[in-house]
Amino acid sequence: MTRVGFSVLTLDPDQGNKSPYGNLKIGEVYRLMFEAEFEEWWKAYPKRVGRIAAKAAYTKARKGGVPSEVLLDGIAAYRRMKPSYADWCHPTTWLNQGRWMDEPAEAERRRCPRCGGEPPCRSYTQCNERLFPHRKASA
Repeated sequence: MTRVGFSVLTLDPDQGNKSPYGNLKIGEVYRLMFEAEFEEWWKAYPKRVGRIAAKAAYTKARKGGVPSEVLLDGIAAYRRMKPSYADWCHPTTWLNQGRWMDEPAEAERRRCPRCGGEPPCRSYTQCNERLFPHRKASA
């Protein structure tokens, strides 16, 4: 038995390389399934550039045995743990580097590189307020 999307596809040896989905071959069923899953993944990814290359990298990851749920969960984790000072990774790079397997940064690594404050500062003004607490920001 092979898992396809949310249903289970049972392969019948008497059926040859045909699927129970009409005249479609198994490879075509997987291609259509990967396309539908990619659309869902693409909508969830925060930076949508390089769609064709990202689709090829997504298909490669899925054929490599990575479940679509793992890739979607990886995006959610990436959104949570991306430092505010870093740019979003291109989707192709994210997939090719296996970034869904990234581990969360340790607390001390989630500090601002300029002032060492935790959590990382979102602006130079916030850094300056941490570095020079006795100064008041002029309004």
